[in-house]
Amino acid sequence: ASHTVNDQGVYCYCGESGDWYRSMVRCVRCRQWFHERCLQPRPRNMPIIQGDAHYLFVCSVCNYGVECLRRLPVSWEQFVHIAVFDLTLKLQKRYLNLMTEIFPALINNCIFYQVPK
Repeated sequence: ASHTVNDQGVYCYCGESGDWYRSMVRCVRCRQWFHERCLQPRPRNMPIIQGDAHYLFVCSVCNYGVECLRRLPVSWEQFVHIAVFDLTLKLQKRYLNLMTEIFPALINNCIFYQVPK
């Protein structure tokens, strides 16, 4: 089916392009990328984090009209890597301060990442 073919770099239900690390998830069946803004509503405590590919997602085309989105577990190392990447994009800075930028971001967002205790 044409849904599983992507030679033009066009993604999502909307048909627009995008960067995988800019709040997008990939369907495990058709391997297409989908923008967070185009997904069906979900709880506020489950945002798509920039640069985070640790989700199990099946699009509504592949799953007979219903999306399936689940957060996969991440290690502490993955959590720190994703959080620093996300913070770098948000602040548009090449270098971050450990005490005033990185630590607060890690502490304030660890619940979103569902990091093991």
